[in-house]
Amino acid sequence: MAIQERPLTTEELSEFADYTHRAMINLGLADFEPEPEVAVQAVETFVDRWQAERRNPIKKLFIRSPNPVEVALGLGSVWGNQLVRRFGWEWACIQQDDQELYAVVAPDRSIAVYPTYFLKACLDDPRVDCTAMLAFNMLVAGNVSGLPVQGYENLMQGVRRIIPKR
Repeated sequence: MAIQERPLTTEELSEFADYTHRAMINLGLADFEPEPEVAVQAVETFVDRWQAERRNPIKKLFIRSPNPVEVALGLGSVWGNQLVRRFGWEWACIQQDDQELYAVVAPDRSIAVYPTYFLKACLDDPRVDCTAMLAFNMLVAGNVSGLPVQGYENLMQGVRRIIPKR
């Protein structure tokens, strides 16, 4: 089935703005407008800490976690907004196979990043490598190119570390 998209509604944009605001407070970034690289690094650092706590069997027993869906929505909103700020991308609702998924898409629609869904997978499974910063740096360096226009290629499916982070 062909991929279609629609713009986010005013209500959806407002929800993302609320999630972003709360996440920026939790990340300690609400009092200033950080450079996009700083905000994305803060998101990845938060996820790394979350995962480390859940890999420790003793800590795991005593952790009282917030709802991972809410956390992923906040962190994903922050990360997505940095893609918008740095690269001129935009939020869209991607419609495919009877699903609607929120994504940040390149202007030519060659690339899509599904930040909230990717980060939710990272929060759910501490073995999933959070590569948000790596993907961001690859985009900054121009290492992602040659993808078909209107292809909506899911960037995070192809981002892997050569040398493990841990």
